[in-house]
Amino acid sequence: MWCGIDPGKKGGIAFVDGSGSYEVYRFPLVANEFDYQEIYRLLNMHDVRGVALELVNAFPVGSRSSAFTFGRAFEVWKAFLNLSKLKHIEVRSTVWTKFMYGGKRKGLAAKEVAFIEARRLFPDWSPITKTDKELCDCLLLAEYARLKLN
Repeated sequence: MWCGIDPGKKGGIAFVDGSGSYEVYRFPLVANEFDYQEIYRLLNMHDVRGVALELVNAFPVGSRSSAFTFGRAFEVWKAFLNLSKLKHIEVRSTVWTKFMYGGKRKGLAAKEVAFIEARRLFPDWSPITKTDKELCDCLLLAEYARLKLN
């Protein structure tokens, strides 16, 4: 299986196998921190062949502490993937979105375009809440990993 990671606390992790099967998870948290033992368990219960980790930047409008927290989470993911010796790539959202569906579309928010594309590729994926819809990025990143690392 291939894995996609949207590294923020509101992000998630997804797995695809290339035959249309997929699994999508919101990151498990304990006391508002990543539950790395559970994430490790999730990664190890799949035969992961490659991972796409979204390369993210903190927005200048955020506070310094939130930018630090976000950057720390990303670096923890990088360390986690390196220590696990999983084949992985770090990819900017502008790169993977352009590859997967041509990037931005006039008149639509970026997240809406990603959701439409995820539903096109995985038509039986039916997120119920807005929070669930936000997991479309990790699902598309998993498919990106499959296409790029296969």
